[in-house]
Amino acid sequence: MQQMIDNEKDWHEQAKKIKAEVLARITAEGPLQSKDFEDKKHSAGQWWDWKPAKRALELLFLQGKLMVERRVGFQKVFDLTERVLPSHIDTSMPTQSEYAQYLIKSYLKANGLGNETEFGYLLTGMQKYIKQQVTQLLEKGEIIKVKLGDSHCYTDKKSLSLLDKRMPKAQVKLLSPFDNLVIQRKRLSKLFGYNYQLECYLKEADRKFGYFCLPILWGDEFVGRLDAKADRKNKILLIYNLYIEYPPIDTQSFADSLKSALDAYAEFNQCLSWQLQKCDHKEISYYLLKS
Repeated sequence: MQQMIDNEKDWHEQAKKIKAEVLARITAEGPLQSKDFEDKKHSAGQWWDWKPAKRALELLFLQGKLMVERRVGFQKVFDLTERVLPSHIDTSMPTQSEYAQYLIKSYLKANGLGNETEFGYLLTGMQKYIKQQVTQLLEKGEIIKVKLGDSHCYTDKKSLSLLDKRMPKAQVKLLSPFDNLVIQRKRLSKLFGYNYQLECYLKEADRKFGYFCLPILWGDEFVGRLDAKADRKNKILLIYNLYIEYPPIDTQSFADSLKSALDAYAEFNQCLSWQLQKCDHKEISYYLLKS
């Protein structure tokens, strides 16, 4: 947030004026959406072509001056932070050390284990503070250093205690490309031996699996991926390609669980059914298409 405030000059000189106007309207009128700030001079386009008021709303949101009070469909409704955030919340700026400790603890809570690089993923200037906090948390016994192959990582007692519990029955999970388990590609490869890349950012000729492939998790193993798209007009989830890279031993149990996952994913996309167009594993394809 502080970096956003410091880097405000990256936007054009009108930024301060437009932001002030946006804040003034929301202060006087209450919660507003971006469509409430009409600007017919600017046509819709990529994010860098957003009309100035929309850009101002997003910048004010990132700076903490506005919050999302609610959503109407996919549209954010913005209001002043002091009118949305409960009064008992501490809004003082944390120190770098406090922030580093938060990053470590929240990461372990979500992921179970990690290292210094992963704790500060995509953040600049934090590694020094993260390393300092790792040392302090180790000394306090709040985190534990463990060996992972030829490297090391950190965990906590709560995460370690999960090793004493029985694994639940294996189920198929179709993961988002932005899921915590997937988003750090090096970590994903190191822990699961699974290489993944979101290919929608690649040219079509450079894609290997498809535009928006979803990783397939079976129990505690990544076994493949699928490329699907919702045909909303006909309410059918089209599965262009189903890739099974590491076939499960019990293919029928896997296929049955995958069926359930596809049913749920189709419903999530407001589709009434799904249609498999191509699968590179004949036995699994047979079980999926079997009525």
